[in-house]
Amino acid sequence: MKTAAPIFIRSLTADAIKLKRTPILWIALLGGLFVTGLVFLIHYFSVNEILKPDTNPWIFYCNFGMTFVSLLLVVPFVVLVSSSVMFPEHRAESAKYLYSLPLRKSQFYFSKLVMVLGIIALTYLIFFTGHLLSGWLLGFLRPQYGFHEYAPQTGHFAKILFHSYLSVLGVAGLHYWLSVRWKNFIIPIGIGLCGYIISVILSMVQRWDMAVYFPYAYPGMVGNELGMGDSAGLIPIGWFNNVELFSVGFCVLFAMIGFIEESNRNVK
Repeated sequence: MKTAAPIFIRSLTADAIKLKRTPILWIALLGGLFVTGLVFLIHYFSVNEILKPDTNPWIFYCNFGMTFVSLLLVVPFVVLVSSSVMFPEHRAESAKYLYSLPLRKSQFYFSKLVMVLGIIALTYLIFFTGHLLSGWLLGFLRPQYGFHEYAPQTGHFAKILFHSYLSVLGVAGLHYWLSVRWKNFIIPIGIGLCGYIISVILSMVQRWDMAVYFPYAYPGMVGNELGMGDSAGLIPIGWFNNVELFSVGFCVLFAMIGFIEESNRNVK
C-alpha cells in the first residue's frame, strides 16, 4: 500500500500540470515584475527628488519596493490567485470524478492549498530577484545613485519579504476556502475587493486597534513597519510579531473549516 507522502506529491504534481493550462503562472510572473518595473521607472525619472548622497541606495530602494508591494499589490494578487485556483475544477465539474477515486479528500484539498501558497512564494521570489537585478541596471543607467558603490542588502530584503509573506497567509487561507465553497469565483473576488478597500480605509485613519483583527490589513501593517519604520500597532513576539502570528493562525483556521465542510459535502 502506498504511503501518504508519495500520493500527496503526485497530487501536487497533477495540480502543477493543470496550472500550465491556466494564466495563473503568468499572473505570478507579471505580479512579481510589476512593482519592480514601477519602482525602477520612478527612480529612473526622479533622480533629483530621490537621490540621497553618501547613503546606501539599496536600503531605500528595497524598502520603497516593499512598501509598494504591501500597500498596492499583494492583497489583490493573493485574492486573485487563491480565489481562482479551484475555478478549473468547478468549470470542468471534476469534483465528482476526483472524489470517486480511492484517495482521501485531504490529499486533493491540501495539495491545492499548498499550490496556492507555493505560487505566492514564487511571486515573492520573482520580485526579490527582479528587484535586485533592476537595481544593478539602474546603477548603470543612473550612476549618480551609487548602486555599484555599495553592497546590496540582500539579507535585509529577504527578511522583510519573508515577514510580508507571513502576513498574507491569512488572506490566502480565507480565499482558498471561499473558492472551494463557491463555484462562481466572482464571489470570493468581490469579497476580497471589499476587504481590501476596508483595509485601505483603516490604514488611512490609522485604526490599528481594529485592523489587527482584520487579515486584509496585515500586509499593509507589516509593510509600514518594515518598509517605512512605522510600528502601526504591531507587538513584537520573538522574531515575529502579533500580526504575522494572527495571519498564520487564520490560515490554519480557514483551511480546517474549508476541509471540514468539503469532507461533509455530497458531490452531485
